[in-house]
Amino acid sequence: MSGSGFLFGKLPGHGDFVTRGLTPWRRGWWDAWFSATLDAARVRHGDGFAAAWAATPPHHVLVAPPEGVDVGWCAGCVLASRDRVGRAFPLVLGWRTRARLDQAEATAIAARLAACAIAAPRDADALLAAAGHAARDPGAAGCATYALAPGRTDWIGAR
Repeated sequence: MSGSGFLFGKLPGHGDFVTRGLTPWRRGWWDAWFSATLDAARVRHGDGFAAAWAATPPHHVLVAPPEGVDVGWCAGCVLASRDRVGRAFPLVLGWRTRARLDQAEATAIAARLAACAIAAPRDADALLAAAGHAARDPGAAGCATYALAPGRTDWIGAR
């Protein structure tokens, strides 16, 4: 499937935020959602936040274009991650395409991207290159399926 990969968040091989393949507006959108999610999770889990964060599995995401627009679909995964010095922050690894994605296709792409992110190198560029291969190749290794409901911010610690 043709398209382009993107990522945003923290990786253990980097000292701070990494961004690839996103416009400043889209990066800001992910950053705002992740920040709100982390704030809510810290309140909800209190002293148990670190354990909840460590236990959070990858979640699949499908971002549809605005109503009436039929291009700009994104499938991907959101994972609990950390930077080199251990600061918690999510990582989104995704694939943007002009083609309409149905739920089954988006889930398959997201599963392959999640497997890639879990097994991938710590370098953002190498991860993005591996993700491109995984998104295009239906035979790429998959992983367990997790779903993230639209607008949900309570996925940290969810199983």
